[in-house]
Amino acid sequence: MSKLKEAFLNGKTLAPFITCGDPNLQATAASIREAVKSGAKLIVLGIPFSDPTAEAPLLQEASIRALKGGVNTDKVFAFMKELRETVSVPVVFVTYANVVFSYGVDRFMENCDKSGVNGLMIPDLPYEERGDFLPECKKCGIELVTQLALNSDNRIEMIAKDAGEMICLTAKIAAGSTFDEALTKLKETIERIRKASGAPCLIDFDLDDADQVRKVVGLADGILISSAIVRLQAKYGDEASKYIGECVEALSKA
Repeated sequence: MSKLKEAFLNGKTLAPFITCGDPNLQATAASIREAVKSGAKLIVLGIPFSDPTAEAPLLQEASIRALKGGVNTDKVFAFMKELRETVSVPVVFVTYANVVFSYGVDRFMENCDKSGVNGLMIPDLPYEERGDFLPECKKCGIELVTQLALNSDNRIEMIAKDAGEMICLTAKIAAGSTFDEALTKLKETIERIRKASGAPCLIDFDLDDADQVRKVVGLADGILISSAIVRLQAKYGDEASKYIGECVEALSKA
């Protein structure tokens, strides 16, 4: 069994999203260790990018802070390799297609493999263009994570059936809608995914309320927590690891 699939064994999976280098790589390492100690079974790491158009303003600001601190893709790979000396849980990178292309697809995937990365999410990569990355991912044993959104509509089954080891479903509360309405749509979408694929489903929902987390994670195999973590990074800087650990522990219990 692959390392990535192991993250979904023995109960639900909580996966915190942490922007590498916000405010610096030392603080990032401390936050990751605290998150794992507090119950995180999967870590999702964002590689800073100058034009993160698929992210909310809060996450864009985190990337900008990291870039201003001098973080780049080579430094992230070196950081990841060192992190693997103390952290064994699966790690998924999140970055943009342009980052991988400019770095060199084959070189990027080889460095993912060498540094101990288990999966890769590319938010701006259309399903039809996966072929630009998939062969090198498979060659290096890196899972190109299948990503879906609630508004994927008639494409859900087509995309889900080709999923490998994990699906990440992005969910948002639409303007004028309530959480309960979004939950109903989420449930319907996950039922469709289940019929098309047996891959574990991780939900990317902007939540930091324990009661909401309980309701959402009950529908799938795990939940990705991003904004709550990035807010703590922005507020506490070098001291954020303590508060991130507390946040992950509270949500893990939920």
